[in-house]
Amino acid sequence: MKLRLGNFSGVWPALMLALVCSGSVLAQPGRAWSVRVDPVRAEAVVQQRQATGELRAVRRSMVAAEEAGRVVELHVEDGDVIEEGQILARLDSRLITLAIARLKAEITAFEATVGERDAAVEQAALDLRRLESARSMNAVSETEVENARIAVRGAEARAAHARADVESARAAVAEAEERREKMTIRAPFAGSVVRKETEVGQWVGEGAAVAQIIQVDVIDAYVDVPETYIGAVANGSGKVRVHIASLDRDVEAEEIVVIPSGDTLARTFPVRIRLSNEDGMLRPGMSIIAYVPTGNMENALTVHKDALLRDDGGAFVYANMDGQAMPIRVRRLWGFGDRVVVQSGMLQPGMQLVIEGNERLYPTAPLSIMNGDDAQQQVSRSDTSTTD
Repeated sequence: MKLRLGNFSGVWPALMLALVCSGSVLAQPGRAWSVRVDPVRAEAVVQQRQATGELRAVRRSMVAAEEAGRVVELHVEDGDVIEEGQILARLDSRLITLAIARLKAEITAFEATVGERDAAVEQAALDLRRLESARSMNAVSETEVENARIAVRGAEARAAHARADVESARAAVAEAEERREKMTIRAPFAGSVVRKETEVGQWVGEGAAVAQIIQVDVIDAYVDVPETYIGAVANGSGKVRVHIASLDRDVEAEEIVVIPSGDTLARTFPVRIRLSNEDGMLRPGMSIIAYVPTGNMENALTVHKDALLRDDGGAFVYANMDGQAMPIRVRRLWGFGDRVVVQSGMLQPGMQLVIEGNERLYPTAPLSIMNGDDAQQQVSRSDTSTTD
């Protein structure tokens, strides 16, 4: 069976009458608008079904203070875009800074003590050598030599203790500097501030929240999919696209995960769909419609995505009717590649739809087709491909 362009002899007068009665016809004779067109196609497509859901943040963090203190600086407001490592707030660190200065002074004193104790070790060692030399000539007793050896060991122990004091003080400085660094609270990842949880002058305790942030460069869509279609979704038998009605945007899934815990009453399974969100327009809480593959094929009408326009009444396209632009209402179903599956009682395979220059058209506007030959070849190919 061959799909052919329908007879529009009855459709055209009806459309014109409706436009005239509504006062939509804008008579602007003379100028022909240069446009490019693309034909309506009848194609075999993977059958898809709608599943509703919502967007959720991939990462959400209540950024907390690791040290207690008074907030002296707050660098963010609700809605601010932040980078990883960016400073969110600072706490008063003056006492810790003073403690660090005191510890560094102690290190200097301990280092001086180390020098003194090392000198004592050298002196004790020198005394021991002299006594041992004298003992070889029976000038001193063995007890005096032994006492000198004990004095060397004692001096060495005191020197070691002094060096340990230096290392202990250095560790205390490092610990205090780490605590001071924690008084500067930074963003753990890039994202956006959902809500600040404190203000300048407020005391925050250890573990108290300073700001709530979310990651925005990627976002997850959660939908409940009937168990009948879970196999097709999990096997990747068709791409999953998500439509965000509030933005009139389609986004193709980058990652799809079926969560292995279903609703025993509704017989559905939650599916997590990872979406790219480079411009940050997708926001947690937005409602979405996901078009999930069923694994079956069906014949449907498709149009080029650039043919679709939208106004308060919904989606529509401009068709080339004898060299004039005629608006036709359509119902958008789902997209794949640069094509969109639509429903319309007035579209027929082969009809030429304006895909470039349509944003400035008006009903009955005269058209100058820039790619007429290419469009006709596409019609012929589409006509041949639909022959049984």
